[in-house]
Amino acid sequence: MSTRSIQTVQQELDQTCWRGIRFSHPAEWTPAILSGRNEPGRCILVDRRFQRMQLHWEIVHRPPDLTRMYDELRKEHKQFAASRLTGVPGWSGIVCTEPGRQVVHAGKYFQAAQCLVRVILTAPGGRHRQLEQVVLASIRPTGQRGPVLWKALGLTVVAPRAFELISSRNLVGRITWEFRRSGRPPAELTIERIAMGRYWLKKPLTEWLIEQQPKGFRPGRQGPVDCGGHGGHELATRRWSLLGQVLGRAEHRLERAWRCPADDRIYRLTYQQRWASEIDWPAGLEVHCCRPVKLISSVV
Repeated sequence: MSTRSIQTVQQELDQTCWRGIRFSHPAEWTPAILSGRNEPGRCILVDRRFQRMQLHWEIVHRPPDLTRMYDELRKEHKQFAASRLTGVPGWSGIVCTEPGRQVVHAGKYFQAAQCLVRVILTAPGGRHRQLEQVVLASIRPTGQRGPVLWKALGLTVVAPRAFELISSRNLVGRITWEFRRSGRPPAELTIERIAMGRYWLKKPLTEWLIEQQPKGFRPGRQGPVDCGGHGGHELATRRWSLLGQVLGRAEHRLERAWRCPADDRIYRLTYQQRWASEIDWPAGLEVHCCRPVKLISSVV
């Protein structure tokens, strides 16, 4: 495959980064299943008609015999014409020609991360070898240090490593990711991406954020903020309990929202912490709309 062909394919790809694995894929392949907390690593991508890609990953402390693994799989698929996968350095696998489609079963062991990755690519009508090779070559475990990149379904977040993704919801037009930091004091971080902002938001962000506050939270400081060149609004609220009044500690919420005119979506971030005198955004937190938006205390 020529360098020019590879670059052409790469320009048409999107990227997903999820629970320690990162890979590229066509933008029309949408993640239908993303593994949850304490689940085996799994991602399934579909287009409008077919399931196109399955990705499974796990920590394996000894390098597996991939050649033997796929030879055994080849025997299980003996009813189909199956040949060995070639052309992608480091990957082993087989290609099965089934009625109306070709299916690639491939695997690779990443020694440094001790991570075994297994992939199934389904090509209705026949293989697109250049795409197949670029997708497989893009797969890699993420680093184990520094902030963690989360990228899926059009939402991109760089979160401090101390925050664990505990839930993800993808409703029609609304993506919600919830993170939690354990320890003392514990903290919660929620990031939302809401589609069709110009039609959905019927009032100023200031009023909307105040209306979204849970019972008992009272507004404190607030004001406009710059969100990567977009005008946004930030609101700080707090709620007192009887014990908190005695200790001088409250439950704090810090919220920020903006509408990105480039993609016409509302981005809303909520950071909540108990038993604090004051809170600020976690260092290193970053959310992308059409450009990176770094979260720092910048109410003006």
